[in-house]
Order: sequence, then C-alpha cells, then structure tokens
Amino acid sequence: MRTRRKYVVYVVLALAMGCAKAPPSLSPRGQAAFYAQRAVDILDVLRDAAIAAHDQKLITEDSARQVVLYHKAALTTIRHVPDGWLQTVRAGLAELRGRLVESGPRAHDVTLAPYLALADTVLNEIAKAVWPIEGGA
Repeated sequence: MRTRRKYVVYVVLALAMGCAKAPPSLSPRGQAAFYAQRAVDILDVLRDAAIAAHDQKLITEDSARQVVLYHKAALTTIRHVPDGWLQTVRAGLAELRGRLVESGPRAHDVTLAPYLALADTVLNEIAKAVWPIEGGA
C-alpha cells in the first residue's frame, strides 16, 4: 500500500512537471534542456514503476527488462541528440507499448498502462510546447 501511495505522488508530480512551460527568460538552449529534463523525469517514473511492479510479481522479468532497456535507450538519445530526440523517444514508447501488449495483458493493461499513458501525455505536451504552430510532432 505504501508503494502505491508513493507512485500516486510521482504521477501527480509528473503531470504537474510535464505540463509546465519553459520560463521565457531561458535561452533556446535552456528551453531545450528544460523540456529534455521533463522527458527524463517522466521516463524515470515509468522505469521505477516497472521495477516496483516486477518486485511485487505483477509483471514478468522480461516486461520489466523491456521497460528498463527502453529507458536507457531513450536517455541516451536525449543526451546525444539534443535537437531531435523527441520523435525518436515517442516512437520508441509506441514500440515498447506494442511489445508489452505482446507480452500479455497483465504487463500492459493492468499494471503499466497508466504509466505508459502518462509518459505519452507528457511527451505530447512537450511536442506542443516545442512546435506550437504544428500542434506537436
């Protein structure tokens, strides 16, 4: 029960952080770093949720490993491609969701779906903030 409360707090904080806009006083490079950090924060929540779910035997080790490997790849992309990471990270999240669905309904529908949806929402909000004229990438 205590772990569940911890993740509810993470989800609320992630929503608040993910929907925030970069301060206008930041330089373009600072704004890019601001949004990149928002993405890292929500991906950390997703990874932590998968690890906790595996520890509680709610998802398989393979499902948890897929999330952790996605997290590692996404953070590497964000770090090494500062101007073009968003589309790659979003595509990777969609691919992860598909692999988890193939792993079985327990991994995706019951346990990780809220965290995947939250990550998707935050990444979509970042896309709208970065490309407001196009309404996201």
